[in-house]
Amino acid sequence: MDHSSHLQKQSAHMAEIKLSERIRQQQREQQTFRNDMTSDKVHLSRQALSLILLAIIVAAIIGIVVLYQFLH
Repeated sequence: MDHSSHLQKQSAHMAEIKLSERIRQQQREQQTFRNDMTSDKVHLSRQALSLILLAIIVAAIIGIVVLYQFLH
């Protein structure tokens, strides 16, 4: 095997390593993005649940006051 074909194989191998590293980096970034989206969704659903709970409590208080006014 002559010197130039050895260099070509070596540079092809280096290009392959760089490409696979770039692919792994993109996969990590996508996973991070997905995790961020999931935590945002969880946060939003918690906010929604607390708002619903607050609305139920307010409706119950109003219902009790109306019922009290109606009975007296």
